[in-house]
This record gives sequence, structure tokens and C-alpha cells, in this order.
Amino acid sequence: MICNPCPGFETVMLAARKEDTPEVRRAQEAIPALAGNFQIPEGMRIETRTVPVDDRGTLREMKIYVPENAGPCPPIVMDLHGGGWRSGNPEGDTWRCIEMACKIPAIVASFDYRLADGKEVAFPTPLMDCIAAFRWLHGHGEELGGDPGRMGVIGHSAGANLAEGMSLYARDHKGLRPAMTALVCPPLSIDFTQTVAYHQWYDYKLGLPVPQLIAEPLYLGGYNGQAPSYYAFPLNCQDLAGLEPHMVVAAEYDTLRDDALRYADRLLKHGVQCELYCAARVGHCYNRFPHPYSRLLHDVIAAAFQREFRMAPYSEV
Repeated sequence: MICNPCPGFETVMLAARKEDTPEVRRAQEAIPALAGNFQIPEGMRIETRTVPVDDRGTLREMKIYVPENAGPCPPIVMDLHGGGWRSGNPEGDTWRCIEMACKIPAIVASFDYRLADGKEVAFPTPLMDCIAAFRWLHGHGEELGGDPGRMGVIGHSAGANLAEGMSLYARDHKGLRPAMTALVCPPLSIDFTQTVAYHQWYDYKLGLPVPQLIAEPLYLGGYNGQAPSYYAFPLNCQDLAGLEPHMVVAAEYDTLRDDALRYADRLLKHGVQCELYCAARVGHCYNRFPHPYSRLLHDVIAAAFQREFRMAPYSEV
């Protein structure tokens, strides 16, 4: 199918097509400039910390954004980038982190978890890195100038998968819980290739031609004859009750759209407070690109965090 992109996303959607044509290549070459079309706000403080993630002393970086309008003791939100578990870094989320930091306002910390290679690094290592980083943020929240009693998590694509793995793990192990978890275009199963969305928008690539080559051999580290843990692919979980409030974001032209819709529906059926937003005429993780429609999504996500953090806009009427 040929999509009808939201105005301003024509080049982005063309760059996502599977064909190798001069037009598609030109669109792909334009993507870095489109994604980098922003400026760091005046007065924003950005620093990088190193975070220990295991008992062997492994250190990973966390990029921390503190907006000028943070005020005293703001909430803290951890950001997890996408990239199919095998690529990506906090720098790719810079604009999204700036938006969240300024709009909530909050301290936003973008974490550089270890990337899967299917051999030395595979599930559950990236997930446990994220859990350790969230605990570190809680323990150092006051030092950073924030409120460790008000913390949230947002993930994009593979980062959303990791964020939900954190949510389920914390529930099951009575661990540190966020006030809210936001999932943007999450991959939550290994059977999303059976969904309507995948076949509707098959021409708009998402990772390798055979997506299972990312999920099973790479992220899971191979086949072992068992169903994947629901900490790795949360749609395998049969009981979602007891999770913290969620926000789930889907995109109409995303091959992962139906994973997000299915999961949000199950959260609601299991009694979990869940806000669902499905963006029209855009593709996977469209909010990477500075655009009024992306800013609208960030407004909605910021409002959801404000609600769960019990911030001023939601004072009693």
C-alpha cells in the first residue's frame, strides 16, 4: 500500500520504503538533517554521568538534561532509545529528551544500555542494565537536584520494549516502580509479522527483511526450544494486573502498530490505567523529527507525566 503522509512527513515516509531507487536514496540522505533540525534551549544544562550496571564494575553512560524551567526538586524521567536492540544511542534522542525536559518540566536522563550482538550481549543483559540505571537514578536523584519520589520511564521502539520489561520485572520482584511508563511504538512480540499492520505497511521497512532475525538470534541470543520470557516480549505475559499507569503510543503507518494496540487493550482489560494515542498518517517513531505533530505528541506525553506526578496543572478543582 502507498501511504498518504501527514504534511511535512513526505520525505520521512519515502525514506522508509524498501525499494532501492534514486528517490528513496535521496530521501534517506536527507534524514539526518531533518532529525537534527533543532537547537538546544538557552539555559539547559546537559551533563554525562557514568553508571555502574553490574557487580563486575561495568560502566555505562547516562546523558542528563536539566531545563532552565525545572524549578526546585523536579521529577525525574529515564529515557530509553530505540535501534532494534542492536544500534542507537542517547544522542539520537536528544531532541525528544529536550522536549520532555522542558514540557513536563523534569530532569530527563537518557541511558546508554549495552547493545545486543547475539553472542556476548543478549537478553537479559540490556534489560538488567536499564533496571540498574533506574535504581542508580533513584539513589542519586537528590544529588542531581531532582525528586527520587517522582520518577517515570519513557522508551521508544526497542527502548519501549525494555521499559515494559522493567515494568513487569519490578512488579514481579517488588522492585522500584515508576509513577508512569510511556511506550512509543513498542515491539512487544515476535509474531507481529502476523498482524494486519505488518502486511498493510510491508513496503515501509522496519529493520531486517526478516524481523525475527533481530528478535530471536540477536536479542534473545539464539533459539533454546522455549517460549521467550515475557520480560523480553511482554505480550507473552498472561496477567498484566498490578502494573503502574501507562501511556501507549502507536503510529498508523507503523508495522508495529497492532502490537501497541493489542497491548493497550490488554492493559485496560486487566485493570491497568492506560492512555492510548494513535497518531495518523505517520510511521515508526515519527516523533524523532522536529515537527508540529511531533510536538503535539510530546505535549500529550508531558501532560500524562504531569498528571501522574501530581504537578500544578492537575491541582484539585
